[in-house]
Amino acid sequence: MRTQLAVAALVLFLSAAVLGASKEYQTGTLAGVDAQLSSQMVSAGKGKFVQVETLDYSLTVQFGDLLVTGLCTGRKWGGCHPGSLVVGDPVEVRIDKDTMYVKRPDGKDVKTKIVRRNRVKKEP
Repeated sequence: MRTQLAVAALVLFLSAAVLGASKEYQTGTLAGVDAQLSSQMVSAGKGKFVQVETLDYSLTVQFGDLLVTGLCTGRKWGGCHPGSLVVGDPVEVRIDKDTMYVKRPDGKDVKTKIVRRNRVKKEP
C-alpha cells in the first residue's frame, strides 16, 4: 500500500514538473503602463468598515497587430510592481486563458488579469 502511494505521489510530482516546464513566453512590445489610485470600503469586523486604497496598473503589450491589456492591483493580486518596465521596450509575455504574465527585467513576473484585446488597424 505504501509503495503504491509513493508511486502515485511520484507520478503526480513529475506530471506537475512537466506541465510547469511547458510555460512558453513570447516577445511583445510594451505599449503602455498606466497607474490609477482607487479606494474601496472593506469590513474591519464588528460592523466597522475602513477605506483601503490600492494602486492599480494596466499594462498593454502589442503582439503584431494585437494589443492585450492586463490589469493588476496591489490588493487583489498580492502586489503588482511593474517597476523598471519601460514603454516601447521588448518584453517577454505568457498568456494563460484570461491571465497575462509580463516578465520584468529582474526575472520576476507581473501577473495581470486580461481586460481588453483589440486589433490595431494597419495604415495603408
